[in-house]
Amino acid sequence: MENNVTTNLRDWLPWIRLFRSFSIAIDVRKLALAALALVTFSVGNALISLLPFVPAEKPSMKSSVGAREEAAGQDEQQAKARKEKKEEKEKSVAWDATIVEIEKQLGKTPPLKRLEQLQEAPWSNLYEIFRDGGLVLLAPLRSVIDPAVTLFRTDHSWGEIAEAWTRLLWALCVWAVFAGAIARLAATQFAIDERLSLTSALDFSLRHFPSYMAAVLLPLVGVGFFWLACFIGGLIGRIPFIGDIFVGVLWFLPLLAGFLMALMLIGVAVGWPLMIVAISTEGSDGFDGLSRAYSYVYNRPWYYLFLGVVMLLYGAAVIFFVWLIACLLSYLAGWSVASGLGLDNMRLLLQAAPALLGGKELLPGATISEVATGTATVGIVTVGIWMRVVSLATVGFIFSFFWTAMTVVYFLLRKSDDDTDFDEVFMPQPETEEAASFEPSPATQPEPSAASETTSEEKAPETVAAEQPAGSTDSGSPDQTDSQKDEAAGQAMENEGGSSPSEAGSSENQSGDQTPDEGEKSEGGSEGESSS
Repeated sequence: MENNVTTNLRDWLPWIRLFRSFSIAIDVRKLALAALALVTFSVGNALISLLPFVPAEKPSMKSSVGAREEAAGQDEQQAKARKEKKEEKEKSVAWDATIVEIEKQLGKTPPLKRLEQLQEAPWSNLYEIFRDGGLVLLAPLRSVIDPAVTLFRTDHSWGEIAEAWTRLLWALCVWAVFAGAIARLAATQFAIDERLSLTSALDFSLRHFPSYMAAVLLPLVGVGFFWLACFIGGLIGRIPFIGDIFVGVLWFLPLLAGFLMALMLIGVAVGWPLMIVAISTEGSDGFDGLSRAYSYVYNRPWYYLFLGVVMLLYGAAVIFFVWLIACLLSYLAGWSVASGLGLDNMRLLLQAAPALLGGKELLPGATISEVATGTATVGIVTVGIWMRVVSLATVGFIFSFFWTAMTVVYFLLRKSDDDTDFDEVFMPQPETEEAASFEPSPATQPEPSAASETTSEEKAPETVAAEQPAGSTDSGSPDQTDSQKDEAAGQAMENEGGSSPSEAGSSENQSGDQTPDEGEKSEGGSEGESSS
């Protein structure tokens, strides 16, 4: 009864399948892929910053004002704070850059403290929880959109354009491999409850890497085509006297091109995750992933928006829950060890703990003024490494949940637009089984052909006739019976004519040794003699 109610509820409200995303996303294989993607993405961005065409970081207006205040001898405290912030940024590890960015987006209030504040101001704290969690959940999408936005700015240099293209292509390559593998794992588990191995998922994404890249680059090629047309029109507008008139009269063409470019960019911005999931689910090429994403975005825009809102709200709640568990287990580990090691010594070892888990203030206490030396330094580094692993797994869950939830969203949109069942997913057949089905077994002898069987059947009666002694009444076929009777009658007439038994015996032996054709001839001769 309960299963029937659940089935009917899913038929009436299919979007509740989104709540399966948490149980599918919190998987060791998906978390490992997400963590590896974060490290690869951060290290790549750090190396891109070292390229010669990347311009130096421009000072912001706020820092310029601060510099003037420092020159005038004013606001020394703010100058000191900026200096400390710069030093902290320089000391940050490359692979940890994405985690630091996530920490800033989540806010400076740890979840344990946030629970205490919920009692005082519940509504404002709940708003901040869902706001921060929703923004963090869009981090994979922003990693592609942020560099793409730079390409459409008018106040950029050629170095900034080259940097934006490099970062955009790097983000697309990283997510094509790792997001494709995560979506593949999520699709098979959601559709048919099949749990693929980590290597098979990575092998699938690597084999379909050109399709992932083609799906997102094809709309950009279309945008480039219309941009080139408008660029040529702008060059014509430089012609004196007639250029301005030409541009003014044909201005509707750039407007039409802008409209088409807007449709392409909106589709690729909000449909890029669907392209990745479509190729991972259907095992198709880049054009199929592109067409499916654009079809679902523009045919079901309101349903897609509704599913996106549900995903963000549910995702913010589960992200806060996972973050809370990570901080809680870190606190309990430090609290229990501090019972024997001592609070001050334990807080000293937590100096390298990431801010996402509480940082230096994970265990509250007095400010530590002691400088770590000797073995304490090794302890700080090793404890910091283990805490970074927990922090990386926490942030990895955010990316794992995003791609898992987008996989469920794709299934829901496919069901709504194409009426495709939820249990349909591409599953290739193993090549070894296909090859075995066409190759005969070595131990099995090939069966004789039809022609050889017919020949053997035709030869069998003749062989029996040659081996059977003359005068025998046994027969294998009607033709053999008649010939044997005629032969026996001829021999009897010869015996009556005075032939000796030895001659009769020799004649019998000769008739038995004759071939079938010779036997037929001898029979004919006997019949002729008897008739004479």
